[in-house]
Amino acid sequence: MTDIKEVKQGQSVSEEVLGRLDSALNTWFVPEAKPFIVRLWIDSKVAKYFKRKKISPNQHLIEHKDGSLDITLHITDFMEITPLMLMWIPNVVVLEPQGLKDFIKKRVREYLGVLES
Repeated sequence: MTDIKEVKQGQSVSEEVLGRLDSALNTWFVPEAKPFIVRLWIDSKVAKYFKRKKISPNQHLIEHKDGSLDITLHITDFMEITPLMLMWIPNVVVLEPQGLKDFIKKRVREYLGVLES
């Protein structure tokens, strides 16, 4: 973490900062970054887990007839969602943004390289 500012007791924090903190998925959250939309596809085999427990308080979920899900949420950094994506391979797929897809592919290729060496 960088640029940490102490808030003295009795000092208030802006509503915007509090709102962003409430939407943070984990410690990879970047408070000064503008949130962007991520769209995920969840295989029907694991959809029940994603319906039971939200990824994010700001997520929007669409269930398809085949039982699969589309989840849309806002993040501030690719690493905010990457650990979850890697944990659920191959049952969770990034639909957008393309930059996150590429980031996940790169991480998986790097890991496969480690396994092959």
